[in-house]
Amino acid sequence: MITFRNGVGLIADELLADLLSLTPIKEKVKAHSEDNSSKLEIETREILTLKRLPITVKSSSIWRALVETENETQPKVTVTRNTELLMNGELLVHFSKDSEGVDFDLNQERVQVKIDINGNSVLIGQLLDIGKDVLRIRISSSRRRTKISPGDVLRLESSLAAASLAKREKAVKSILDGRAIITNIVDYFDINEILTPRIFAEEPTEEELDSYNVVDENQIIFKLNQKQREAFKSLYRYGPVSLLQGPPGTGKTSFISSFIHYAVSKGASRILLVSQSHEAVNNAAEKVRKLFQNQDKNIQVVRLGDEGNVSNALQDVHELALQEHYRELFRAEFKDRVKGVVKTLGLTPEFVDIAIEFEFSFGMKISSHLKALSSKDDDTLKLFLDRESNLLNKVSVHDKKSSKYREAFQINKMNNTLQCALQ
Repeated sequence: MITFRNGVGLIADELLADLLSLTPIKEKVKAHSEDNSSKLEIETREILTLKRLPITVKSSSIWRALVETENETQPKVTVTRNTELLMNGELLVHFSKDSEGVDFDLNQERVQVKIDINGNSVLIGQLLDIGKDVLRIRISSSRRRTKISPGDVLRLESSLAAASLAKREKAVKSILDGRAIITNIVDYFDINEILTPRIFAEEPTEEELDSYNVVDENQIIFKLNQKQREAFKSLYRYGPVSLLQGPPGTGKTSFISSFIHYAVSKGASRILLVSQSHEAVNNAAEKVRKLFQNQDKNIQVVRLGDEGNVSNALQDVHELALQEHYRELFRAEFKDRVKGVVKTLGLTPEFVDIAIEFEFSFGMKISSHLKALSSKDDDTLKLFLDRESNLLNKVSVHDKKSSKYREAFQINKMNNTLQCALQ
């Protein structure tokens, strides 16, 4: 049985229209109507669609509202009974949670507990632990008098989520204020605006697109099909905004990697590849690098994101790996410069190497090492002690060499003195 509901239809009304045009469906609906004519009054109404509704809200207003209301998506819990203040000043709060639950990694992120009072967000303290139905909170020193009663709603604000939200707010504000690279980019997503695309470049030739064919044992295993070729040409020629939709399995990753390669080969210097999944970025980035490697060319890639979500093939271009690479270059250059300066002082190369290692291992990181000494993290403490032991061994070896050097120097000096006296 089909039941009509009064509301806004998207593409469902088109599906219903097709179904209702079929003869078997028409007969079923007619028979059902006749059987229930005494029980049901049928009122014919036009099905509303978005196409028929006047759209007056601008996209810029929607974007601004989404950012301003994003705080509402933060996890909330409802206090179920009176709080318990512990002897150490911590607070136990019994709660009931929403259906989506509460899940934080308190080893990785800091979570603040807040309550809204008279429209103002008031800090309760820092979340220390989450039980099945209880929160353990370290009370903020400035908010010890804030009363929490059963029925109050507490908001749990992650430091990571708050930082991410602040970045999005800043970015959206810049866009809405016209300070984006494409100043009117928001207008391209506004149904009230009628904008024509601009021509940015000549479209690729068929020969250029054929260069992305993948051949294995003289057989083509991948080739841009006709629709992909048309899309490729349009995307590259027109701008500044393009949208391409493709269901799973239609070759989007191969298309994206080919498009990036073509854009770079034509002079593009900065390309940002983003996705809602790490796997999609990994696959596309790997294919881009492979396309350049097949032509004996290099491309500079920086893979951002959590290291655990980066594929093995991209570990060497992950941000942390690149940072360490440049640190090593800096260390090597720093050593050469220091050795050049102290050469005239007569210091031994071994002593200079130890002094430089101490500066890199301890001098530049004294604050973090002092923190590590008081840390309960066994791995961090072990790393620190291993560095200390290694450096002390080098100092000991150098000290023995220096003693022998000093003795030899004194003997040589005495011999020279005696020879001068005999002469």
